[in-house]
Amino acid sequence: AMVGIMGAILIAGLNGFLISKVFKITIELRDVSYWVFYITAFIFMVSMPINIFQSVTMGLKRFDIYNTLNVLFTALQLAVIVVLLYLGFYLSAIFFWNAVIAFVELAVFAKAVKGLLPLIKFQIGFDFAIFKKLFNFGSKMAIHNACSTAIVSLDKILIGIFLPINFLPFYVVPYNLAQRLQTVALSFSQAIFPEASGLHSLNKESSLKELYYRSTKYLVTILFPL
Repeated sequence: AMVGIMGAILIAGLNGFLISKVFKITIELRDVSYWVFYITAFIFMVSMPINIFQSVTMGLKRFDIYNTLNVLFTALQLAVIVVLLYLGFYLSAIFFWNAVIAFVELAVFAKAVKGLLPLIKFQIGFDFAIFKKLFNFGSKMAIHNACSTAIVSLDKILIGIFLPINFLPFYVVPYNLAQRLQTVALSFSQAIFPEASGLHSLNKESSLKELYYRSTKYLVTILFPL
């Protein structure tokens, strides 16, 4: 949560520099761009605790809850974006909807985790010993995630730098629609990993091969129409 807050402050604080110095944003689009950056900062802040609650559901092996909610929110997000584009709404409306869906997703996942762990009290606090343990592992994961995000976002950043910013939606929206379809495959494959790990630890090679064969067959069947 603290990473999300600090990231949001950084994004909001640098929006003026990014809009005027980095990206080629015309004068008439700058007011909209400021709002888009502020909304992006809010989405980033909300996405951090969402990842925490999602990880809890996966850690408890409740992939039924994780996959159902993940696919539901992804489908709802894409459907409304398509409708907004069809009705002629612009970038700010799409980002505003993304912020709304992120906030609702946070609330729903938090309620789901609370139901799975009714005896756990969720409260804001700081424990240095726990922080140290998390930092030793989490810092490496944070670097990995930051590098992965930079690589995935590099094409969009270059478009924003070398071309007028109004070119970006024509690339980003179809790209995001195609990318979200991968969520279906990812949701199923994540449920396979714990089972495969357990079979491997028990040296059940025949069962592991059967799991691999069946899961591959199901994934191909699901993804081929997409």
